[in-house]
Amino acid sequence: MPTILIIDDNPHNIHVLQTTLEAHGFDVYVELTGQDGYDTAVIQEPDLIITDLRMPKQTLDGYDTARKLRAHPDTAHIPIIALSAAGDPVKAEASGCNAFVQHPVNKGELLKILGQYLAIPR
Repeated sequence: MPTILIIDDNPHNIHVLQTTLEAHGFDVYVELTGQDGYDTAVIQEPDLIITDLRMPKQTLDGYDTARKLRAHPDTAHIPIIALSAAGDPVKAEASGCNAFVQHPVNKGELLKILGQYLAIPR
């Protein structure tokens, strides 16, 4: 099964994403901070990463997380999808994100974008 790492500090967002992804056959890891997400990505090497862009200042935000993931040889190839209600899509792309999805998440749009990077299980 393809694995997806969700990096988000909002429990509601995590629940919606995790429920949707698991219902479509994905294995899901969840981390609440950019640094924890980075660490998990390096160890687990998921097939795709979904990150919130705006997270608490005491940790890496989504932009910094994407830049750090792109700089690491074991994670540089992993597609990164940015999610945000108020983030900057241009800045997300410049940080290394492959796509941008606006909150609240449209499940159909998210699955379409995931399908561009992964085989979606049936």
